[in-house]
Amino acid sequence: MRAKLDPGTGAVSLESVYDIPSLYEYMEQVIVPSLYENSTDTNMAQDQLDKLNPLDATNRILGTVRLRQVRVKNAENCQVGPLFARYRIPCYPVFGQETESQQAFGIDDKYSYSADITGTPWVGHLGSYNPHGFIELLPINDTLALNKIRELRADDWLGAQTRALFIDFSVWNPKIGRAHV
Repeated sequence: MRAKLDPGTGAVSLESVYDIPSLYEYMEQVIVPSLYENSTDTNMAQDQLDKLNPLDATNRILGTVRLRQVRVKNAENCQVGPLFARYRIPCYPVFGQETESQQAFGIDDKYSYSADITGTPWVGHLGSYNPHGFIELLPINDTLALNKIRELRADDWLGAQTRALFIDFSVWNPKIGRAHV
């Protein structure tokens, strides 16, 4: 699975994602083709069990792919140090409990905040995030999933206020009877 999601040279690699346009390219050119692959393996797996989306001959997606972003509020007075005290510079600060945005956004507030009370917080090298945020589910069909990602891009779903994007899905292997998140 890791090799599929980070194909390296010749494709959009995870290492080459450094801004929002390259993140959308990664989702369109790597995530969707990897998770909705149409190959001999996936076709054979689909013939054996047509209930779940096959990733390869033995692994299947359990449920759907969830995109979750955490956002921050626009802050005023982000000047640094006393030298710039007279200037009022707005910015998007680091993520924290007091800076987290829960305000709906988009045309007609299309995208709204969701609390995930059963979720697990994520702690990493650059920050810690609660399990809540702005959640969008990708359809289980590759064409519809690509259309959804293109819609999100057109709506500026990710932006300067986005602090993290999580792409969550569970993989189930019927041969060993286990799911991996």
